[in-house]
Amino acid sequence: MNSKKQFLDYIGEVKNIISPLEISDNKLSEIQGNITGAELIVPVVGGFSAGKSTLLNSFLGNEILPTAVTPETALATELRYSDSNYIEAVTASGAVERHQLADFARLKDNAQNFKNLRVYLNNENLKAIQPLVLVDMPGFDAPIENHNQAILNYLERGVFFVFLTSVEDGNITLSMKREIDNLQQIGKGFAFCISKTNLRAPDDVKAVQQKIAEQLEDDFDYTGQIALLDMDGGNNLKNILTAVNPDELFKLLFIDELRENYTGLIQSINVKISTFKSNRKEIEETLSALQNSLQGIEAKKQSAINDVEQRYSRDSVSVINQAVTSAILQQKMRLVDLAINNQGAFERELNDITKNALLSAVQTRFRAISQDLIEEMGNGINAQLATLPDGGLGGIAMDVLANSGADAFGKVANTALKSISKAIMGKVTSATLKALLSSVFGIVSAVLLFLPEIISLFAKGEKERRQREQVEQAIINNVIPQIQQKLNSVLPDLMNQNITALINQVSEQFEEQLQQKRNEIEAAEAEKAAKAAELESTINELESGKQQLTTAANRYLFA
Repeated sequence: MNSKKQFLDYIGEVKNIISPLEISDNKLSEIQGNITGAELIVPVVGGFSAGKSTLLNSFLGNEILPTAVTPETALATELRYSDSNYIEAVTASGAVERHQLADFARLKDNAQNFKNLRVYLNNENLKAIQPLVLVDMPGFDAPIENHNQAILNYLERGVFFVFLTSVEDGNITLSMKREIDNLQQIGKGFAFCISKTNLRAPDDVKAVQQKIAEQLEDDFDYTGQIALLDMDGGNNLKNILTAVNPDELFKLLFIDELRENYTGLIQSINVKISTFKSNRKEIEETLSALQNSLQGIEAKKQSAINDVEQRYSRDSVSVINQAVTSAILQQKMRLVDLAINNQGAFERELNDITKNALLSAVQTRFRAISQDLIEEMGNGINAQLATLPDGGLGGIAMDVLANSGADAFGKVANTALKSISKAIMGKVTSATLKALLSSVFGIVSAVLLFLPEIISLFAKGEKERRQREQVEQAIINNVIPQIQQKLNSVLPDLMNQNITALINQVSEQFEEQLQQKRNEIEAAEAEKAAKAAELESTINELESGKQQLTTAANRYLFA
C-alpha cells in the first residue's frame, strides 16, 4: 500500500535526520509501530436478510458464512487473512477462544455469549485487500443487545462502511438513515449497495436506485455511485473495495498525527537553537514561565475536577435527557403505530431513537467541554508566555508552519509565542478527541442496557390497550418517564467519571508538552556549555536539519 510505505519511508528518513541532532523523536517510534500494525476495519451493514452474508460468501468464493441464521443468532464476524483456517470467539469478558471452522454454526447459535467472531481464512481475495478487514454485521432487526453492542463497537473501530439494502425494501429505512447520520457525525465514510437485484425487473431496480440516490443526496449530500448487486455480487464488492481506496483511508488515519509530529520536531530544533543563542537570564525567564504554566495547568485541573458536577455534569445530564425525550416525542405517532401492529419493530425503533439521540447529545456535550477546557488551559499558557521578551527564548517557536506552507492547526498566529501555544493546543485537541469517542460509546452502551427492561414493562399490558389514545398515553406517561428516571439515575456517575477522565486527559497533554519544552531547554543549556567552542557549527547543523525535515515533510505530508 503506497501510503503506508511512504509514511514508513518518511519516518526512516526523519530518524536519520534527527539522530545526530540529539533531540527527542516526539513519539515518532510509537507512530511507526501504529502504522506498521494498522488495520482498516470495513463493516458491511444492513437489515436482516439484506444479503450481507451471501455477498461476502460470493466475495470469498466459498460458502463460509452461515446464511440460514435468525436475528437471535446474528453476530459480528470479522474476516481476516491467514495461512490457516480457524475462528477466534471473543467472549463478553474479552477472553478469546480458538475454534475450528466447523464450529461456526454452533458459535452463531450461542451468539448471546460472545461479543464478536474473528474468522481467519487462507483466502486470496482477503489477502488481496489487506489491510482491509471486512465485518459481517448483525442486521438492524437483530435483538437490541446484539445490535447495540455491534454498532457501538464498530462505529468506533470502523474506518469505512458498506451499506446494503435489498431491492425489495424499495428505499432507505429510518434505522439505516440513523446509522448513516451517526457515521457522518464522527466523520466516517460509506458506500451504498442495492442487493438481490435479480428479484426485480430492470426498470423496477432502476426506479429503486433513483429513489435511494435522491434520499442519500437530500439527507446526507451523498452523490457517490450506488452499486447494484445480484446474488453473485462478489466481483461487485471487489470493485467497491477497490474504489474505497485503502491508501486514502490509511492516509486519513495518520496524516494529521505525522504533521503534528513534524511541527513538534521543528519546534524542538528551534528550542535548541534559541537556547544556544540566548543568555542565562533569558533562559531562566523562559524556564520560570514554563514552570508557572505547569503549575497553572495543575491548579485549573484540580479546580475543574472539584467542580465537575456543578460546572459540567449536572447541566450535561439535563441536556442529554431532554434530547432523548424530544427525539422520542418527535417520532411518537410512528411509535404508536408500531406498538399496536408490531411489538418487535416498536422495540427496535425505540432503541434506535434513544441510541441515536444519546450518541449525538453525549458527543456534542463532550466536544463542548473538551473545547472549553482546552481554551481555558491554553489561555493560561498564553498569559504566562506573554511575559517573556520578544527576543531570545521569547521567540522559542518560530513561525515554522508558515515557513513550511503547512496549516496543521489553523491560521498561524502572528507572534511566535502564540504559535507555540496554538501548537500545544492542537496536539491536545487531537489526543483528546481520540479518547473522546471511547467515552461517548462507553456511556451510550451503559445507558442502553436498561432499555429492554422498560420496553418489557410497557409490553405487558399491550393487548389490553389497543386504542391509539391509550398507547400514546402509555408512551408519554410510562415509557418516557421511565427512560428519564433511568437516565437521571445512571448518567450522573457516568458523566462525572468520564468528564473527570477528560479533564485529566487534557491537562496531562498540556503538562506533557510544557514539560518537554522545559527538558529541551535544560538539555540544550547543558549542551551549550559543553560545546562552547563549536557552538556556531552546531547551530548550523540544527538549521540544516530543520531544512531537511521541512523538505521531507513537504514531499511526504504536504504534497
